[in-house]
Amino acid sequence: MKIHPYLSEFRECLITSGYSADTVSGYLIDVGMFISWVEAHLQKDYDYSIVSASTINDHVNYLVDLVNNGKYKISTIARKIQAIRCYLLWAKEKEHMDFQLVNPISGVNFDSSETIPLTKTEQRLLAEAIENDLRIAKIRFKKRFVSRVRDCSMVIFVLNTGLKMEELLSLLVSDIVSKGPRGFVSIKEDREVPLNELAQKAVDDWVNVRPQTSNEYLWIAVENEQEEGPLSSRSFQRVVKRIGQDAGIENLTPYKLRMTFGQNVADGGADPLTLARLLGVSRLNSVKSFYKNATENSLAQAVNGLAKTYKSDSARVGEDDIA
Repeated sequence: MKIHPYLSEFRECLITSGYSADTVSGYLIDVGMFISWVEAHLQKDYDYSIVSASTINDHVNYLVDLVNNGKYKISTIARKIQAIRCYLLWAKEKEHMDFQLVNPISGVNFDSSETIPLTKTEQRLLAEAIENDLRIAKIRFKKRFVSRVRDCSMVIFVLNTGLKMEELLSLLVSDIVSKGPRGFVSIKEDREVPLNELAQKAVDDWVNVRPQTSNEYLWIAVENEQEEGPLSSRSFQRVVKRIGQDAGIENLTPYKLRMTFGQNVADGGADPLTLARLLGVSRLNSVKSFYKNATENSLAQAVNGLAKTYKSDSARVGEDDIA
């Protein structure tokens, strides 16, 4: 792949830092497009010195407009912004650019329904669509039944673990660790996500019908059992969109499933630190939006839970007095 001369050093940094080949390729494409945009915008040949905070802000606004005009999905633009920010941080570290240039791109707000979690009604409709999909496939499309079990299991799994799409697809069979009736999924050496009853059942249902193959990835293509590697991201996106349409939910995405998990956990009374650990994010600011959507019921549950704690403590004090 031919890359811009200014990206050769950045490319070597990504490779030596352990980024996957796909990530390196994607970052180089996205940053290359940023460089081309800067050249066209300023009508100058690219050089580190021509990039200013104003230029970066203009580019971010340009990307946000693409989302708001429906030309790109928020996940696509968010990926591009992450690539550019990584490039700017690298350039700052190498002293090619001033540190202040990175700040304008650190936080971007999009007007997109993709960041809005599914409502309880939509979640119920989705569950019904999954159940109906499996029932029909088992009766009418026996050859497709295995792939439909995989599809439905993946959707249920993300809804109950909140994994990013790339995390989901990179899972190996060995990453699912049994521990009592339910286990956990190992994402990295320092991160484990517990499996609730629904997530555990989704994995079990899939493993029970998963073709016997040397492919070590958990979620694999079944249409071509000789295909190595995980199911492709494009295939999973199509799966989610199809099941969403069956449930009457237009443009359902893996990211929206992840957002729904986050909202459900927040509504269930989990504190921001716990939610951040489950989602695998390092900054608490990344999860604050889930608490803005807190319902009156969830707030009441949190207060009632506190009251139960005080009641238990009071009971123990009384016991101590008797003793």
